[in-house]
Formats: sequence, C-alpha cells, structure tokens
Amino acid sequence: MEDTGRQRDDKIENRTVSDWSRAAPLLSNYPYHVDRIRPTDAVTAIVYTDTRAFEARLVPKPSATARLLLTDWMAEEGFRDTQRFIRTIYGDRMVPFGDQQVLYVTDAWPGHPLRAEPDEVVSAAVQLARVHRAMLGFRLHSSLQTELDEKSSVDWAQESLRTAVFFRDLRSDGRIRSHPLLLEWSLRFEEQSLMAHSALTRVGYHDLLRRVQHEKRMAWSGNAWSAQRRVPPLGRMVTLQQADPSLGGPMVDLAAFCAEVLEFSDARTVLRAIAAYKREFQADDSAWQAALAYAVVPHKEQKWMEEQLSQANQQAASDRLSLSDPKVFSSRRQNALALLATLGVEPRF
Repeated sequence: MEDTGRQRDDKIENRTVSDWSRAAPLLSNYPYHVDRIRPTDAVTAIVYTDTRAFEARLVPKPSATARLLLTDWMAEEGFRDTQRFIRTIYGDRMVPFGDQQVLYVTDAWPGHPLRAEPDEVVSAAVQLARVHRAMLGFRLHSSLQTELDEKSSVDWAQESLRTAVFFRDLRSDGRIRSHPLLLEWSLRFEEQSLMAHSALTRVGYHDLLRRVQHEKRMAWSGNAWSAQRRVPPLGRMVTLQQADPSLGGPMVDLAAFCAEVLEFSDARTVLRAIAAYKREFQADDSAWQAALAYAVVPHKEQKWMEEQLSQANQQAASDRLSLSDPKVFSSRRQNALALLATLGVEPRF
C-alpha cells in the first residue's frame, strides 16, 4: 500500500515538533521502510525502520555541508568512529527542506554515555586526540566558514576579565550586600577569573589565537566529553557529531573537555587526561595550557549567581542558597587552583 502523508504522519511521536510532520515524507528518498519517527527536538529525530534505527537531522545547508565535508575528510584519514551521511536512493547525501534547510540521515548508534571514572576520562582524551589527528589539514572554504557560528570570535582573555568584572560589580548589588556567604564567594570567583586571565597571558594565548586564525585551524566543536559513547557489544568508543565544526583548533575542544570533566572529577584526573592526549597527538603546549586556563573561568558559578539575582528580593536569594553549594564551590575552586598552579599562577590570598 502506498505510504501516504497521513499514514506517515501517524508514525510520528511527539508531533508538537511541527517541522517533523512536514519533513517526514522526505524519508521516502532513503532505501528503508519507516516504521515510526521519534523527534527528540526540533532538529533531531530517531527514525525506526524495518532493519535498524537511524538519526535524521534538519539543519541549515551550510551546517550540513560542513559536517559532511569534515566526516568525509576524517574517513579518508582512517577515522570512521563517527556518524557518516547515508545516501538516498538517488545517491544524494542530503535532501532540501524548504528554502534554507536540508534533511540528512546518519546511523543512530545505541551507545552508552561514558562512566564518570578516571580511566574512562583518560580513554575519552585519547579518543579526542584521535579526532584531532584525523582533522589535521582540514579547512572550510571561507565563504562557507562565514556562514557558521565561529566560536573563535570569543576572546578568552577578554571573557575572563568580563567574568571578573561581573563578580566585582556584584558586591555592590543591594540584593546580596547583606549576605556574607554570597559576598565571600563573589570575591573568590573574581580572583579565580583574574588568575585565569593571568594564566592565559602567561602561556601566550593571543599569539596562539592569531596563529590559529591565520592558519584557519578547525575544532570538532561538539561537547568533547558528552559526545563520546561506548557502543555494544564490544564497548567501542565513538564520537557523535552534535555541532558544526568551527574555527579555533584543538584548544576549543580541549577547553570544553576539561570544563565538562571538572563537573564530576578533579584536577588530577584532568592532568592525567591531558598527558594521555599529548601522547596520542602532539599539540602545541600553549594550546592545552590555554585550554586549562579557560576551563577554570567560573562560568557555572556566574550562572548560579545570576540565578540568585533573578529572585525578587534578597530574602528569596537567601532561601535558594542550599547548604551543599558552598561545599561544591569549595571543591571546584580547589581543583581550579590546582590546575592554575601547574601554569605558574598562584592565588594572592
């Protein structure tokens, strides 16, 4: 029986993600019988067929083109532990959707998130090094690059200073001025931000940034820890492509990786991971040093403080300060100080 638009619409779970109702007929371009479609968000859906599951994405054409070019390049370099674009019955790698978007399909790997354990962190760092080694020499045409979100447009040194200014100005805010604990932590976070800035200066961050931009070095630009999966039955590690490649080079991915790992682990594990990464891929010392410095800029702490300020009054802010927060902040700060010490930066008080 012909698979009509209405019948295909009945196969879609969570139709509140409206674009997938309109995009579903495009899946008939692929050589699989679609049983059902489960959108996970406005961009991604899991497509269940009579043989296996796939992942479909709706993204702007420049994004799809950049992702396709990168994974094809890496496959030529021998790295195949990431998702590849599947061809339609007509040999195409993507299908137009509207005026500016396309649909593309990859395998959906039923992997498991990595365990929050030191040995797993080290293995993930080695996997990231393999990704970076396979990316060597990859460049995007400038006309395509300008259409993508360039994370390298963020100057880490300037951002660390802006974070310090946020915490400095916070202490004059009447909503927390009479809250000793918030005042104390705002002082510590300001100092930590300034220490990160000093470390970036010390390792020659701006010289590194100019080289990266001149040479148009690329970053994978997913969440470098959470993009890794273990795929059964043998537990092979794979790297999911969750975002566009961007300018910035390996240090962008390393900084994201270190920041994520510090959410659940300690400075010693991060340093072990960096050592394993360096054994697998010979990155500039200034790249991993700059990544460490940026990873300890207290972005999460700033977000937490902003949440406190979003309360209607000082009393509400006090009520939201759970007793666990100071312990968490103390642990995170100790890890940050330990990493900064390896870069030759010590606290002033």
